[in-house]
Amino acid sequence: MKKKRGKTPSLITGSSGKPTKVLAKRSRSCHRCSLIISLGQVCFEIPKVGGGFASKKTFCTECFKEILTQTKKDIAILDELIEVEKQNTTEPNKQAKIPSP
Repeated sequence: MKKKRGKTPSLITGSSGKPTKVLAKRSRSCHRCSLIISLGQVCFEIPKVGGGFASKKTFCTECFKEILTQTKKDIAILDELIEVEKQNTTEPNKQAKIPSP
């Protein structure tokens, strides 16, 4: 497997639409690891907005699984922040303990 570029992205940040599972209509490469995705192979497209135009970034199955895992971690952190906020509103005299990412 090729070296991946940068930190694993999350669907929470920078995405402007719903990811889709597609069959490649032509040979292309994964946006993250540069793996060649052959014609007819399953891949995932995630819409991105930049400069007023929408483009779809293509990811191989392995990279998409990692993106989903990162998204789940981000959601868990947000859930913890919501729980802390609930505790702060029900118990105003206690100090908040914000979980570190």
